[in-house]
Amino acid sequence: MTAFLPVETFMDREAGTMTISEEPTRFSKYGEWLGGRCRSYLRAEKLVAAGLLNRGIPKAIATLLRWSVRIVIALLAIFLALSIALILVLALVVAKSMERSTFMKEDWAIGEQYHERDDPFYDPINNSQSVDPRFDDD
Repeated sequence: MTAFLPVETFMDREAGTMTISEEPTRFSKYGEWLGGRCRSYLRAEKLVAAGLLNRGIPKAIATLLRWSVRIVIALLAIFLALSIALILVLALVVAKSMERSTFMKEDWAIGEQYHERDDPFYDPINNSQSVDPRFDDD
């Protein structure tokens, strides 16, 4: 059993050619933009390294500086990605906790609708206006 799919599955069987969409997708446009930014950074990095070498700085130190800048940029990117992920996770936890919390809406009885016997804190000793059959005097 081979790990790769046969070539025919990726080809248009009638035309015998690969099916390629005419318009570039959003992701391919983003990839081209990101590739251009990477190329411009590498071009600037080479110019800075050449400038350092022209000023008499040894090649080993120039290479060390190039790699230190690359590592700092990579660490900043990792920090940014992790902080965004942490913010998203915290937002999801807050949303889930608010969803699960049961805020009971209390119905306030007004006027004749209110009966002190229905109150959860009803005590027949404190409310001596009426006799409650639930609390019989023996």
